[in-house]
Amino acid sequence: MATAPANLPVIAGEALPAIAAAPANDVAAPMVAGEILLVPVQDIRRGPRLRPIDPVWAEALGAIMAREGQQTPIEICRERGQPGWLLVAGAHRHAGAELAGMALIEAREVSGSLAHRRMREVTENLWRRDLDPIDRAAFIAELVLLKRSQAGIKDAEHREQSVPRAVKAEAARTLETISNVYGWSREVGAELGFSDRTIRNDLALYRGLAPSVIELFREARHPVLKNAAQLRQLTKLERDEQERVAGRMIDCGNGDAAKSVTEALQLVRGTSRAVGDPRAKRFTTIIGTLSRMDARERLGLLQSPDFHALLPTEAQRLLAPMRRGSGETAQ
Repeated sequence: MATAPANLPVIAGEALPAIAAAPANDVAAPMVAGEILLVPVQDIRRGPRLRPIDPVWAEALGAIMAREGQQTPIEICRERGQPGWLLVAGAHRHAGAELAGMALIEAREVSGSLAHRRMREVTENLWRRDLDPIDRAAFIAELVLLKRSQAGIKDAEHREQSVPRAVKAEAARTLETISNVYGWSREVGAELGFSDRTIRNDLALYRGLAPSVIELFREARHPVLKNAAQLRQLTKLERDEQERVAGRMIDCGNGDAAKSVTEALQLVRGTSRAVGDPRAKRFTTIIGTLSRMDARERLGLLQSPDFHALLPTEAQRLLAPMRRGSGETAQ
């Protein structure tokens, strides 16, 4: 193979035969749909990404590419006034190639417009089955924002907090947008995992979780990122409390990290002595039961002789005026 001029990409593979040289059975030769380039890894720069790079996955992917070859080209573009190439899609493959010490990487050149770059990143990642709920929601939100921008519809900043009713309305618009973009019926969208409920839950997570909390969990590679139910519990908290709860769940200091949002919240609010303490669980159960009782039921409990018999002597003395048959009632 001839050596390419310095700083120019190499076309990978051999050229296809001329179309005139058709097979004997008159089947038309395939058309060439673009070219795969061999580009120096160091000549490609990565800009901000919607989905942060997971260094562990990138290292594993790089080792696979170095051993077995690259299966899917990355996508790159030229950026006006800038040297080299800008990565459009395939950040983990590019990072993996760097970590594996690969000199060249297979790539396709695509449009350099910002909207096109964002759309390529979104569409490449959106169909991955292993996406965490937060990542999937980010790509869904970005896809809708791009399509609405193309239609000339101005959207408010879609990372702000939103009340449940607004999230529900946005989920309906989002599903309609995705269906129109890809020509899906609602049934096909649901089969692929893009039902109204899924989108609504993902957008609620994306809007409700503080970015700092997501970053904490990502740095710790915490399994809660794959647990949508636990993440939804976090969205019900104020953002400063979300951070404290996340810290308790990670707890890199003394090894007694909370196993769930509920346990972490107990520790943060001082309603638990230690994670897994059965006394704390009983206490939480009692508090939960009391919170579900109305005022009359609570008064009945405080006036019950059976309840008073279970109390320490000092508490019995303080609450004695409230016992039934004592001749006094609470005001």
